[in-house]
Amino acid sequence: MAVAGFIVGAPLTWIAGRQHLWAAVTLNIYVSTLILFGFILYLQERSSLRESWLWRAMAQVVLIHALFLAVISWLTVRAFQLHLIPGILHFAVLCVLCIIETAYISVTIIDRSRPRKGCT
Repeated sequence: MAVAGFIVGAPLTWIAGRQHLWAAVTLNIYVSTLILFGFILYLQERSSLRESWLWRAMAQVVLIHALFLAVISWLTVRAFQLHLIPGILHFAVLCVLCIIETAYISVTIIDRSRPRKGCT
């Protein structure tokens, strides 16, 4: 998975580094989705992949993630139009926002959807 992520992400990183707006937007979407779903499905909930409660929770996570991507894309377009921040700082802000989305919002949704032991 890491090799595939690098193969797809490397050209986007190079193009975005050359200040192409839509490459930067695409890179932001790719990186944030890779971080979120890679963490949840590959690391955190790998043992629960065949359980229906996880996929019901993932439907909610996908909706929240779509809203997150819309906000990130809008911020990226505005930052490029106004030349507000350099690319590396923008990428750092994106990573912090992805960690907040992954570690707080999405994991909370999944934890609240998880069936409780002892409850029938």
